[in-house]
Amino acid sequence: AQTHEVTKMSTETIHPGTRNGSVSTVARWTSLVAGSHWGHDHRRAVNFEALVSLSPVKGHWKIHDMTITSRN
Repeated sequence: AQTHEVTKMSTETIHPGTRNGSVSTVARWTSLVAGSHWGHDHRRAVNFEALVSLSPVKGHWKIHDMTITSRN
């Protein structure tokens, strides 16, 4: 499947993480995806929830860990 768009992004309260200067949050988003087989396309929206950990790297926030906790 290919992701065509990401919408409805949100996060909950940000908490201090386990790495020096890192933070963790629960993130939610919807991906509009498409895949094809047998000559026809399938398109649908997939809702995700994940625990995301971010760390500062050279003045920018970078994802250093992400665990998908829900997908439907």
